[in-house]
Amino acid sequence: MDVPSGIRLELVRATKLGPVIRNDKPWEFFTPYVNLIRYQGKYLLFYNTTTFRRGRSSEGYMVCYAESANGVNYTKPSLGQIEFGGSKANNIVLGPGVCKYGIHGPAIFVDPQAPPAERFKALYQSATDKETVDRLRALRPESVTVAASDGTGIMAAVSPDGIRWRELDEPVMGHVSDTGTTAYWDESLQRYVG
Repeated sequence: MDVPSGIRLELVRATKLGPVIRNDKPWEFFTPYVNLIRYQGKYLLFYNTTTFRRGRSSEGYMVCYAESANGVNYTKPSLGQIEFGGSKANNIVLGPGVCKYGIHGPAIFVDPQAPPAERFKALYQSATDKETVDRLRALRPESVTVAASDGTGIMAAVSPDGIRWRELDEPVMGHVSDTGTTAYWDESLQRYVG
């Protein structure tokens, strides 16, 4: 068994910083789920957001992107990926136009064993349709829970860079998850864990 050696624990005094990112864009009313990834020398922040405001209708949930060199000061680049309010001048990377049935509580992670075109993965709840879940139940019955009978599923999308995404055609599983999804590639198990 490998036992780590030469490890030294050091106490670091906590510092209160306040918000590191503010919901200051029209598409950022509410930000319930956040994924922070350290990748190629940068901090990449993916945050699930919505435009729900005072009972008015909304475009639903979307995922926005921000980046930082130090993990404290973030920029929200204009990426030109998803249209919002008639313009693609925003930092939205997942949502309408990519996610056929919507996106809720995404887990975004880097998959070190995936081909470069699928290096980033996203798993999220989506209100698919009953026929899609029934098809999944026929192919992989162990992947469908009782709660998915109304057509709710966990969908997946892939990306080479975390900016340009492509949703996969079929759900990963039929399941309801009214919270943030957690998933990653586990090196020790050599499998995906969620």
